[in-house]
Amino acid sequence: MQQTFKFSEAGVKLMMRKSKKRAFIVFGCITLFIPLTIYIINRQLNSSFYLTILILLIVVIFGIHTSNKKNLKIYESFNIIIDEDIFIRDANGLVKLEIFKHDITLAEENINGDIFY
Repeated sequence: MQQTFKFSEAGVKLMMRKSKKRAFIVFGCITLFIPLTIYIINRQLNSSFYLTILILLIVVIFGIHTSNKKNLKIYESFNIIIDEDIFIRDANGLVKLEIFKHDITLAEENINGDIFY
């Protein structure tokens, strides 16, 4: 008997919130590091520092927007299929993962009662 599981709407919102937080941290670090480098280079080349920073911020904002759209598509299409002898993880943009039950050597239960294979 095959069962299919998907993220609930609340699950998709939670995952999007987490991925947005990670994206802002990564792009924030990039935004802090690159202007310093650009300032040093521009000081030597006598270029416009503010124009360079504006272009950089536009690129960063576009990157955050693009990564959020990509993550949303993945989370909405995420499926876990459990059959009698195989587990399948399938999502748009991700490699299909198939794990056969005979390949599982250990199952552990954590404090919350979740079972990990």
